[in-house]
Amino acid sequence: GNIFGKPHTEHFEACLRKLEEERSHEEPNKDAAKPLRVAHVGDSLHHDIAGANAAGVPSIFIVGGIHAEELLSADDDKGTMPSDEKLEELFDREGITPTHVLSLFSTEQLAPIHDIDRILELPQGAADIAPIPEGGPQSIIG
Repeated sequence: GNIFGKPHTEHFEACLRKLEEERSHEEPNKDAAKPLRVAHVGDSLHHDIAGANAAGVPSIFIVGGIHAEELLSADDDKGTMPSDEKLEELFDREGITPTHVLSLFSTEQLAPIHDIDRILELPQGAADIAPIPEGGPQSIIG
């Protein structure tokens, strides 16, 4: 068989198919026409975010991952959110923009968020996580 992974769209499509299959087995009476509410979380613009974007899946970019060194100063805590300018500069330079930005990803940080609907429907400027507006990234207070 073929082997594939991020950022190839086949990887994301396979994951979505698997989630849809699981949903149909767990909730057979659930409205199948209702789309899955999912997002891909990752710290790599070139693998996680580019792949999710290509597959049409909302993406949550984690600042405190592999790009932390270029986004944060040595004095910053990993949970610090960089300035909008630093985020915009990185996204413009790489030509990849996520739909959401989060400083870190941990179960403690997401404890009050119980499902993806809550994550994707928070208004801009909400604490912890917010969508990126069409004109550029939205910083999220971490």
